[in-house]
Amino acid sequence: MSGEFEEGFYYVCANCGRTLTTKDFEMLRRIQCVYCGYRIVYKVRKPGVKKVKAI
Repeated sequence: MSGEFEEGFYYVCANCGRTLTTKDFEMLRRIQCVYCGYRIVYKVRKPGVKKVKAI
């Protein structure tokens, strides 16, 4: 992954560590790694800090 986020979301497989996109899940129609078949994936957050206004 180049570090820049394109359209959509990125996920990382908990077993093999490969990066997946939402397009990979559309092919299978379920949440599962296309490479190893593992069903636990983590959503990758965008880099940076989100600032919120305090009250």
